[in-house]
Amino acid sequence: MGKRPLEMINVDGTGNEVKSKNGIQSSGPGIWSSPYGNEEYTIGWVSALPIEMAAAKGMLDEEHGDPQTPPQEADHNTYLLGAMSGFKVVIACLPKDELGASSAAVVATDMLFTFPNIRVGLMVGIGAGIPHYDDNETRDIRLGDVVIGSDRGSSGVVVYDFGKRLPDGSFENIYALDRPPRTLRTALAKMEAEHQTRENKICQYINSMLDKYPYMRKKGFAYPGSSYDQLFWDNYRHTGGRSCAGCDPAQRIHREDRFDTSPEIHYGIVATGSAVVKHAPTRAQIKQRHGAICLEMEAAGLINNFPCIVIRGISDYANSHKNDQWHSYAAATAAACAKELLGFVQPTALDAERKAKDVLQILNKVCDEVSQITTHVTHMNSAMEEGEKRKILTWLSPVDYGPQQSDHFSRRQEGTGQWLLDSDPFQQWLEQSKTTLFCQGIPGAGKTIMASIVVNYLGIKFKDDCHVAVAYIFCNFRRQNEQTSTDLLTSLLKQLACQTPTLPKCLKNLFGNHKNQQTRPTSDEIWTALHTIGSSYEKVFIVIDALDECQVSEVGVLSSWLSFLDCRMQLP
Repeated sequence: MGKRPLEMINVDGTGNEVKSKNGIQSSGPGIWSSPYGNEEYTIGWVSALPIEMAAAKGMLDEEHGDPQTPPQEADHNTYLLGAMSGFKVVIACLPKDELGASSAAVVATDMLFTFPNIRVGLMVGIGAGIPHYDDNETRDIRLGDVVIGSDRGSSGVVVYDFGKRLPDGSFENIYALDRPPRTLRTALAKMEAEHQTRENKICQYINSMLDKYPYMRKKGFAYPGSSYDQLFWDNYRHTGGRSCAGCDPAQRIHREDRFDTSPEIHYGIVATGSAVVKHAPTRAQIKQRHGAICLEMEAAGLINNFPCIVIRGISDYANSHKNDQWHSYAAATAAACAKELLGFVQPTALDAERKAKDVLQILNKVCDEVSQITTHVTHMNSAMEEGEKRKILTWLSPVDYGPQQSDHFSRRQEGTGQWLLDSDPFQQWLEQSKTTLFCQGIPGAGKTIMASIVVNYLGIKFKDDCHVAVAYIFCNFRRQNEQTSTDLLTSLLKQLACQTPTLPKCLKNLFGNHKNQQTRPTSDEIWTALHTIGSSYEKVFIVIDALDECQVSEVGVLSSWLSFLDCRMQLP
């Protein structure tokens, strides 16, 4: 599986007939079968764009043709097989015009089932560089340079647009990505050390590719020239056109010329997301938040499905001046860097790596088990929270008007109260804010039944709207001692809190402040909590039946409280 002698299939850049030692012939690349079985390939290489796949092909020492065993019907990948730095390599590209994490994940997953002995993977292609303007910065990222995702203690890749915003405004990333395989990290360390004593081989490999495929010069895979590497200040937008010929030279950032034009290799965090970034302030924000030096779109879908390392050639600066001029060359520098990295991989270490397919199956099993545990814990937490919620709400008010509502509504005649629901005053009360609808009548006229009809109507109309709450009270002169203004407000508070997904923090605090001392909330505390919870809704409907059956002294107090709330909440 490692660096073993390979039978040669010579490839030239003209498409002339090619013949191998074992007699396999071809009149052009890609229409003959590999002399090696699918199980002999141990390196998986994923490209997102055709130019990236072309650069990968240009780096092959040998080209092997099509898979000996055709892919399964469910595998829609098209593969390029060959040898590079002594290893047998499988190269696949995302479908045309399909970019992003999900497409990359599908390509990698299918590859692992068609080539079951792949040990490690390479995600190689172009990306956007995040430049540094400070002269004291050790990193000087230029177009054509290469960034390798590497960071102590992490995968070297961060998903910058998937996380949660914390109360203090900071952003917490919650999408964890796996680290590259140890074999690749060990090779990476050795390559970085080697480059302290000599320059990298990127230019050497690109020149060999261009000699083998001269046509690639015409397609832009040669070095474009430093005069086309222009970096502008963040607040200066592109003036239009395919190039920056019309942009103000005064807005260009001066950078010292390098000693030579050889691309440099940078090691740091690659930020991956779901959209192409062409906005310098956004780029700066991502840099500040995550310490990233490169932006791309596919790595998130690959790393946790394919044990790999991310290598990106810098083709733009993620600003409005972004263009395609450096794309092909940047793809070539990334591919050349990947080839050089493979030269530092130890065959025995690669053989010792688990098969990527097995790793994926283990991860899937672990994820399923973790998911089951998480679901169980979530159910337990939900049950505990629901129990706590019931306990606190019962402490707050033992009164439950639900049975009375059901009893009153069940005694209505069909069609009763429809005239009220259809009336203009009711509809105006329903639609407008900060309004009161007062309905009066003699005792026994059926006002309580009408109130229950209104409550039922509101409950049905807004049952799926979490931004609207309905609360109601049925007063009774026989229970005047139980219907003080404080009792009634507490009941309203309980009903509003019942309709929130979780128990509001203000009620938890209220319970904690009084329960141990066996005291009750004051009127001011109740009103404050009622205002806090009520304000969390866009609209609150309160229906009160037989207010005149409360104690006379309490009617005035309750009316004043409700009027006060009406000024601060969206009470109809």
